[in-house]
Amino acid sequence: MSFLVTNVVRTHFQRVPAKDPTTVPAPQVVFVHGLGYDSMASFYLTLAPPFAAAGIDVLTYDLRAHGRSERPSRGYRL
Repeated sequence: MSFLVTNVVRTHFQRVPAKDPTTVPAPQVVFVHGLGYDSMASFYLTLAPPFAAAGIDVLTYDLRAHGRSERPSRGYRL
């Protein structure tokens, strides 16, 4: 399990490395959940493996207050 701390909020992310990339460094894609998906697991379990098998590095993460990412202690602002 991987975490990154930004603005005192701990954000959960997962990287699925490219399998046998055809180019070095491998191309990368970032999946951001939303609009019907509740956490990065939606992409990690479904889309990430085929992309990694195609030689693409995949990064997925949970938005704040979703999945294993923390909720800001003072709420949200624009």
